[in-house]
Amino acid sequence: MAASPVDGHFYRSSARYRSALKLVIDIGLSIFRGRALIASVDIALTAAKLTNYVYSKGEDPLGAFSWWLSPCGGTDLVPDEIKQVFDILSNAPTGKSSYKQPKKIKKHSGKKGDEGNPRSRPKPGTGPSKPKPKPKPPKKKCNVPPKQRTKVIASKILQLQSCDSNDNRVTEQYYFTTMTYHSTATEHLVTKTCSSIWTQACYHYSSANRENPHWTRLTCPQAAATASRDREGAKATNTWSKEHDKSWEEEKYREQDKCDRDEWPPAYLLEPDGPEMLEGGQTKKGQRVRFMPREDNRKAGNVWRGVCFHPALEKLKGDLLEYQRMCQAAPILSTGQLPQGSGIRHVIEPVINIRPVFTFSEYQHSAAGNTPLRDDGLWENKCWPSGIAKTDPGWALLSIDEWHDKNPNAKKWDYKKPYNPPTNGDKP
Repeated sequence: MAASPVDGHFYRSSARYRSALKLVIDIGLSIFRGRALIASVDIALTAAKLTNYVYSKGEDPLGAFSWWLSPCGGTDLVPDEIKQVFDILSNAPTGKSSYKQPKKIKKHSGKKGDEGNPRSRPKPGTGPSKPKPKPKPPKKKCNVPPKQRTKVIASKILQLQSCDSNDNRVTEQYYFTTMTYHSTATEHLVTKTCSSIWTQACYHYSSANRENPHWTRLTCPQAAATASRDREGAKATNTWSKEHDKSWEEEKYREQDKCDRDEWPPAYLLEPDGPEMLEGGQTKKGQRVRFMPREDNRKAGNVWRGVCFHPALEKLKGDLLEYQRMCQAAPILSTGQLPQGSGIRHVIEPVINIRPVFTFSEYQHSAAGNTPLRDDGLWENKCWPSGIAKTDPGWALLSIDEWHDKNPNAKKWDYKKPYNPPTNGDKP
């Protein structure tokens, strides 16, 4: 069988040949006059000479030449243009190309239909080809893993995810920052340790609870069933300020420069209309106050922050079905889109069957091996102006405090009046 004209070095890239063939059409036979051929024209001319040598006119040398173009990447030429190129190349003067007559191939030995000139040739070009658009990848089938179908986020968000009829993932959230304790809610005891680091605060709380045992366990009020409770009016601390003229609080008279009025029980754990708040500083039913180092007051106050909201929800998270039931049964206050349209969020106010109760399970200052401080640490209180009220560490307390009942002779001066030694106050 005759060799194919595309054998060996005739197999080349497409872009160069398309431009070379266009050049042949544009210039014609004049391309061969007095100039060296560019490589791509030389190869095209060699291919034409070879096909005419291998195939006689009756065996369709034009078809073989057209087939040769196919491995080179095809062509934009229409059939008439291909014939025109072949005719020009076939009539080119001898010796213009690098063509050499094959020694091992007999002239006109090629037959139409052999491997160099098959009958089923690629269709000639009809002009510039357009790239076919890439098919869109098939849409992934929606699948929500079991652990993502129902979950709780940050205690106060129930998130449900599923697939809709169009195979899209759908997200629905139930969000709340306020809840209602059910009238028959089960108590959930939240215990904390009062650290010996906050000495003055913990002595203040333990001494107040000793005199008022009903304060040892504080049931969360409905007003605290929220992620953030606003501070209520502070009658007890206001009364303390009325009982102490500012001149007694000057920093130069005490060891600690930054001091606070610390109240117990804290307003966060009290009903706004309860006796502790309404009678604060007025009667023994109201809150107690101690003037103490600011750091003790504020760090100890972090212990009960949020206990009326988060612990109840954390406990309920253990029963995911009950948590879901609670959210879906709650009245919806509003509904809006999640960011970027990824789903919807319902703002709700659920009714919860758990009600936290706060208590200190341990006061480290009274732990075994520790020696209790005199008068519940009042003598060690660095906010007491010990140099000008030398006999009365109870200066730091409200006048209704039980300590004064047990130490009636400690107070020598009228603290409501300005400090004025020696008639009203000790000389430092």
